[in-house]
Amino acid sequence: MNLLSVNRITEDDLYDVNFRRDYVDIYEVETNEIIFSALQYDKMKYVIFISAIKLDFVRALPATVNSLNSDTVLSEKKKALLLMCHCRLGHCSAKYLREAMKKSKGTPLLKFSDDVFKDCMVCAEAKAKKLSHTKKQKPPTRKFEIISSDVLNPECVAYDGKKLIVTFTDRFSGTVRFISITAKSEVPTMFPRYHKKLTNRFPEFPVAELQCDNAPEYTKGEMELYCNQTGIDINSGCPYTPELHGTSERKNLDIIEKTRALLLDAGMNENMWPYAVKVIEYLMNRLQTKTNADFLSPYEVVYGEKPDMSKIRIFGCVGMVFVSKEKQRVKTKKFKKRCNKNWCCLS
Repeated sequence: MNLLSVNRITEDDLYDVNFRRDYVDIYEVETNEIIFSALQYDKMKYVIFISAIKLDFVRALPATVNSLNSDTVLSEKKKALLLMCHCRLGHCSAKYLREAMKKSKGTPLLKFSDDVFKDCMVCAEAKAKKLSHTKKQKPPTRKFEIISSDVLNPECVAYDGKKLIVTFTDRFSGTVRFISITAKSEVPTMFPRYHKKLTNRFPEFPVAELQCDNAPEYTKGEMELYCNQTGIDINSGCPYTPELHGTSERKNLDIIEKTRALLLDAGMNENMWPYAVKVIEYLMNRLQTKTNADFLSPYEVVYGEKPDMSKIRIFGCVGMVFVSKEKQRVKTKKFKKRCNKNWCCLS
């Protein structure tokens, strides 16, 4: 700490000191302009505001000594002292600064509110956070009205060379469709196939909107041209805002977790994930979901009947296939194994 005495300040008759009850001002004699201001914090010890560049509101104080008698000026000087301590301690919050003043030496003990640093631009620029999205999007009113799509990267090359998964989810019923692809450039090819199957099977329920992110495979080129021709609106939302694309983002998490669980339970290699993804698609379409108000399965919402779960077997179990009479021989077994414990069974 640097010490500055009153005699040293006034010895050249260029500066003078004006003591008040709780603070002191150092001003220039010729111009009567305040150079420094200080607050008392320990009997005859004062803290001087040296950094007037950062403490902009100190410069805005009245220039004459006689006008510094109001409580407003004293309050502004305390704010300046608090801001100086705030900057010295790495722009800490008001809560931590209060504790530091109570339990540390060399800092003044002042009372202040928790929002005293709300106007600190450095804190705003360095600690700004994006607001959370609390408002829900408008839900669809019929099935296949809004299709949500995204591309998921399993971070593992499959046995057949597939690297990505493109997902299509009906926001009304919760019906899902997962397709393994090699590159993102295949998305403009997969969506028209998926859309044409929906149109052929459910012509009375046309797709009105495609929800996706701002990836070029959705918003440009062949995909944009196809959607314009078929009258489908592309809702890509704001860049870097996955909250607006929550349906597909949540579905991606489910795919990763369920795929990992199936592969671990079956004892299969991770490059066999396309088989697990197909099983997950089959199960998700037949398990009840909160997407619809009645907590029904997507299959029941789409087809109007309950799904048949009797043919579902444990993923990775041993499957026996009956050999047809045309292929049976004298020494031929009537059943053959189609998978073992290290393989999979989709039937």
